[in-house]
Amino acid sequence: MSGPKPKKGLGQNFLADKSIAQDIVQAINPQPDEVILEIGPGRGTLTKYLLDRGAHVYAVEIDDRLLDPLKIKFGSNPNFHLIHGDFLHLSWEDMIPDQPFRLVGNLPYHIASSVMFRCLDTLREYRQHPPSGHRRLQSWMLMVQKEVAHRIIAQPGSTDYGILAFFCSLEGTTEILIIVPARAFYPSPKVDGAVIRFTPHDHHLQINDLSILNKLVRGSFSVRRKMLRNSLKSLAGIHPFWQQLDFDFSRRPETVSVEEWVNLANRISDLRKHKTPVTP
Repeated sequence: MSGPKPKKGLGQNFLADKSIAQDIVQAINPQPDEVILEIGPGRGTLTKYLLDRGAHVYAVEIDDRLLDPLKIKFGSNPNFHLIHGDFLHLSWEDMIPDQPFRLVGNLPYHIASSVMFRCLDTLREYRQHPPSGHRRLQSWMLMVQKEVAHRIIAQPGSTDYGILAFFCSLEGTTEILIIVPARAFYPSPKVDGAVIRFTPHDHHLQINDLSILNKLVRGSFSVRRKMLRNSLKSLAGIHPFWQQLDFDFSRRPETVSVEEWVNLANRISDLRKHKTPVTP
């Protein structure tokens, strides 16, 4: 492939297979004049087909070596907008106009979790504090490592079920759309990729105190081989309140459903607030 060589330090593996790129854009199904925020356009393989469908593409690229080639390739298209910076550190206002948008991208595998947690936090923030304008993250379709994709869609009871699966399930539904073989990238990584689609829930569980839920879930999964009755003893603010609840704490965290985690966190929140036991 022509152009700057991929930077290992940025985790760059450029999508090189045009047929697969077209399949991905077909799955995205961008509409004319729809606003798309693309993370890491790289050499513009996906960008081209998004623009061909009439979408307004706001492409965020961290690698300054790729800026001029992208401008040369797409600069004459009024629907192309290039932003230089790190998606994880730019504000949404710096990246996207005051309009609803969808997020797409071929992510460096080492930042996939960070990108999704930022998106999940944004959805929650929008819900709790609706912005005054029209900017809304509607959904996302992202390329991640296949093994990560399976962890994201994992259900309770599975050994793959963990923190990211929990928070994705809390906020929406995630599905794998396309498995992308390693040979479709340049350079070829050691593992296959997968395109996942996340769609936010229309209705959400009531969470009394997100900080308690965060501490409960993250603390439990950080020692996932332990029974809950052993792991919760070390969580300040959770211990000793959990001991007053009627729940089978001999279970391990991967067996607990989203609804059960939220219920536990809410009841612990009530206990902390009133300093007295609540009826299970």
